[in-house]
Amino acid sequence: MKSLYQQLICCEITKKEYYELWATKKGYKSWTDYINYRNHITGRYNPRKKQTIKDRFWSKVDKKGEDECWEWKGGKGRYGMFWLKDRNIQSHIIAYLLSNNVNITSRNVVIMHKCDNKLCCNPKHLILGTQKDNIQDMLNKGRDNYLTGDEWRKARYNR
Repeated sequence: MKSLYQQLICCEITKKEYYELWATKKGYKSWTDYINYRNHITGRYNPRKKQTIKDRFWSKVDKKGEDECWEWKGGKGRYGMFWLKDRNIQSHIIAYLLSNNVNITSRNVVIMHKCDNKLCCNPKHLILGTQKDNIQDMLNKGRDNYLTGDEWRKARYNR
């Protein structure tokens, strides 16, 4: 009599059948029953502790004082990124939406930082505006560090 593993190697049974037979041989109802038991024992997954989006999001934010910047600790690009419904969304946008209970449908709206910290998620530092407002804010704060003429490293002089 061949073992289950030998039957799998000889292609007499499929991988799925192998796992099901192995689990029943060990005393479980099915392979899924075994996985659920293993995950429960090791603490890998507990269906009772499934987090809400709000809890999952705020667990990745380093909350400090009310007026301080709350730094994003999760995934980062230029801004903090939060994975939600099969796509990455900038963390400050989620922070604004969660704290103000609003639904933004217009594409002309942007969430601006008052503090100019791209990783900040403190709702008190975030305001709603348009792209025009955002550019005006940048100019007012002197963040328009565009180099011109001699300042630019690739500048060439005409003869």
